[in-house]
Amino acid sequence: MVRQTAGLADCLRNLSSQNRSEEELAGYVAYMKTELADMIVLVNRFCDALGLNPVEVAELGWQRDEEKRKEWQRRHPGQHWV
Repeated sequence: MVRQTAGLADCLRNLSSQNRSEEELAGYVAYMKTELADMIVLVNRFCDALGLNPVEVAELGWQRDEEKRKEWQRRHPGQHWV
């Protein structure tokens, strides 16, 4: 998952750039789709191994993301949350 996360972070940084062509965008989207698919499978395998419900884990993730977004906006008013 470290490899996928690093690749996705790099793509996200490139996607936020204004200097990319439509072909580059399509390439980033295709690459990110395959990496995300791999990560979803890994997360489900981790959940199975730990006896966790993947839906509940995802819901917890969304709750945590919302908490982090609020904290980010408090510390960095006016800046975009990614």
